[in-house]
Amino acid sequence: IEHWQAVGGFKSELKELSQAQDESEVLLAARSANLMSFAAKLFSGCCNRVLLTDSTWPAYQRRMAREAKASATETHTLPLRKRILCDGIDSEEIVDTVVAEFVAAKCDGLFLPLVDNLGIRFPVERIVRELRSRAELRFVVVDGAQALGQVPLALDTDYCDFMISGSHKWLRAVSTMGLGFFGNPATEPYIRHSLEQMRRGGTIDDPLLTFTEELE
Repeated sequence: IEHWQAVGGFKSELKELSQAQDESEVLLAARSANLMSFAAKLFSGCCNRVLLTDSTWPAYQRRMAREAKASATETHTLPLRKRILCDGIDSEEIVDTVVAEFVAAKCDGLFLPLVDNLGIRFPVERIVRELRSRAELRFVVVDGAQALGQVPLALDTDYCDFMISGSHKWLRAVSTMGLGFFGNPATEPYIRHSLEQMRRGGTIDDPLLTFTEELE
């Protein structure tokens, strides 16, 4: 208890752990799945077609599909896992494959895991950098649930607009608390405005998120 510095102090420590900038925002939710639903709605507000891979966590893929059905946003899934596990393509080939598919499928949103549930680490920052030089990339969400506390997140480089993570992989594996990180100056106002609108409209119903936001 003597080390507890309230919600703001806890968020500051999470930003330090994730290499996020001081001005970045952290969301605390009862479940990371609720933050995934929020991310899916963020996509629907600014993107026409979102690229995913078959390395996406199935529950997250279902939430993306559900939101796509309720909006005009489409999802496009790139089969990539077999090529990585069986064909042994390297990180450069992963970058080239994702970028080529994104351009060919006329996507403008991207959702990738930083590390998937089989331990495959994706070169997300390099993919995003290449996409921004070759296509219109409106919004990027990264699944960092398997990465936080294991590999550097490097959120200070603004390669993603919103990152979803959690505490069950590193906080003694007992908590299902969801963590959301955002701070890209280009999209931070959109995320904050969307969050306030959804909270007021009851679209997001997460008691921990509401409680911690009201405390601050």
